[in-house]
Formats: sequence, C-alpha cells, structure tokens
Amino acid sequence: LLYDALSHKKFNVAIANTMGDAMGCVRRKMPDLVFLDLRLPDGNGIKLLSKIKKINQDTIVNIISAYGSEESREEARKKGAHSFIDKPFTEREILRSIKEI
Repeated sequence: LLYDALSHKKFNVAIANTMGDAMGCVRRKMPDLVFLDLRLPDGNGIKLLSKIKKINQDTIVNIISAYGSEESREEARKKGAHSFIDKPFTEREILRSIKEI
C-alpha cells in the first residue's frame, strides 16, 4: 500500500524489509521521510529509529504498527518519531501524515 500510494503520487520511494537493508538504504539515499514498522523480521523498529536519527537528525520518521501501545508510542516520541500511525491504515491517512510535515 505504501509503495503503490506514494509512487502513484510521484514520490521517490525505496523499500527495505529488514533492519540491515533499511540502514543501507538510509546511508545511500539520506531520505527526508521514513515510514518505519515497529516489528521487523530482524529486530525492533525503535532501535532502528535511533540509528536513523544518528545518521541524519533531520530525517522525519513516522512509525507504523499494528501493535502500538502507549508505552511504544511514548518511547518512539522520545527517540524522535514524528508520528505514530496504526495499522491498518488508509492511503488518505498516509498522505495526510506527509502533508502535516
């Protein structure tokens, strides 16, 4: 959904499915915005959030998750997340989160 919605709107989109792939992508592309899932096959998105912010403090990170608790939301905010989007989400919610930046 994210790739299709953002590509259709002419955003330059890259996909990474693991923490390792994501770190390589962030280092190569220095993105303005990252949508980051809390649960990744090889680790915790909150840990990745911290690493992304160390590489580029200006990268905006929006957390997405089907497992968002108040504790995880607060931790994400403290580590620099811009917003927290609950799954399932709609294309409209994603585009609205981009417009709010």
